[in-house]
Amino acid sequence: AELEKCRETASFLFNTFRRISLNHHLLTDTLQAEPERIETAAVVQQLRVALAARGRETPVTGGEGLPSYLKLAAAPLTAILGTLTDLAFDVFGRADRLEIAAAPSMEGEAARLRVTFDNISETPWEGLNDAKEVAAIAFRAGVRTHSVVDLLYVEKMISLQGGTLSFYREQDHVFGFEVVLPVERAD
Repeated sequence: AELEKCRETASFLFNTFRRISLNHHLLTDTLQAEPERIETAAVVQQLRVALAARGRETPVTGGEGLPSYLKLAAAPLTAILGTLTDLAFDVFGRADRLEIAAAPSMEGEAARLRVTFDNISETPWEGLNDAKEVAAIAFRAGVRTHSVVDLLYVEKMISLQGGTLSFYREQDHVFGFEVVLPVERAD
């Protein structure tokens, strides 16, 4: 029984450190990615393909209110949103819709891209209504270590891009994530 417990602990540590290593490489790649001029519709399509490759049948909608062309690094955006979709599935069992839109800008501020993970089932994510920060997910019962690692890294990737990660709320209920990232117009 002791040997079995040691094996389980070793497996847990191996998988946790492997996840940290993978996320570290993803973070490094995100920092090195060069922005490119890309059609907004192509960004939406790349996200659809990336999510399908992860086995997620999450519909990607939107692009309305955004310029036809953006200057951004598409690979980090895809990695960030793919990780958040996986996190929504791991922690809440679903990510019903991913919507891309223009975020309201302050006067003189660069354009911002807002991505929301919305539940079309209209069922809020339980136990988070009073949570101020997304990190509160880490304290939910049953959340696996790799989900906590993914959350910490994706928060860092978003902040290093100059963006924010918060809960998507409607009427004081949490229905998903909201990511806001700065982008440049490339029309």
